[in-house]
Amino acid sequence: MTEQQTDILIVGGGPAGMMAGITAAQFAPHKKVLVVRPEADAVIPCGIPYIFGTLGGTDEDMAGRAPLLAAGGQLQIGRVESIDRGQRTANLASGDIIHWERLVLATGSENFIPPIPGTQLAGVFSIQKDYEALDQLFSTLIPKINTLAIIGGGFIGVEFADEIRKRGITVHIIEMLPHLLQAAFDLDACTAVEKQLRDHGVQIHTQCKVEALLPDAAGNKVAQVQIAGQPPLAVDAVLIAIGTRPNVALARAMGRPELAGDARFATLAQRLVEENSQALHRIMDEWAAGHTQAEIDRLGGEYGFAASPVYSEADTYGNEH
Repeated sequence: MTEQQTDILIVGGGPAGMMAGITAAQFAPHKKVLVVRPEADAVIPCGIPYIFGTLGGTDEDMAGRAPLLAAGGQLQIGRVESIDRGQRTANLASGDIIHWERLVLATGSENFIPPIPGTQLAGVFSIQKDYEALDQLFSTLIPKINTLAIIGGGFIGVEFADEIRKRGITVHIIEMLPHLLQAAFDLDACTAVEKQLRDHGVQIHTQCKVEALLPDAAGNKVAQVQIAGQPPLAVDAVLIAIGTRPNVALARAMGRPELAGDARFATLAQRLVEENSQALHRIMDEWAAGHTQAEIDRLGGEYGFAASPVYSEADTYGNEH
């Protein structure tokens, strides 16, 4: 067991943690900045879907540590298991102890797995932001798949579908909302994406709810997806990509209920999306009230925005689930 002192301790070495470390080191060069993360090799999260198609391997999506080191920060590989706020110490799984003056929690998120039967079966997976897990997925599971079902039509589901179909795999996207990417884009963008995917052979199932994942005859591996009101869909594997939740285990353990227990924190991203969407709709409604549909169409053609009908808040939120 060893003990060390740092001015700024950053727990987590993903994009947030690394950028926090780089920024702190640049603006406070007289301070010791230490980033601790469990992964020796980290990947670029937004590039993960492309590992399985365009990039052709996990090694092509590596996140370098050079910018942090060049800024004067330090990186340590280890897993922080507990934090003592009173003593200002972090205890690592190795038994090492780090004393800190300032603490940044950048522990990222964890995948949300829906409470449906069958998620524990072999062949059911979610995307982990971990080099070894992704490399094993790329080299072991993916080559055995002929038909893949993706539960969730958000960014991860859509990007993964478009990449994995390049390997000759039949892909089904299952989404509860009327359109893919509906939580992020307007109708014109959503339908354009759906058309592109269909043109490349991806099969899209919208307004569909997955009730269960069914096993094979041996009871060990996923073999079918049961969609409500439809015959079971035969598959070789299932990707669950319906969103993430903040990883607040450390915050909860160190006694920060305002970080771990506050519902506003747990749903911050969704709350911001909703508030921004409501504000945008109010602006659009006020603007549209002073223009005819012909004027909107003309301006859309002139400036390039979608000249579709302006939807009210009730229209939009009435379609949410």
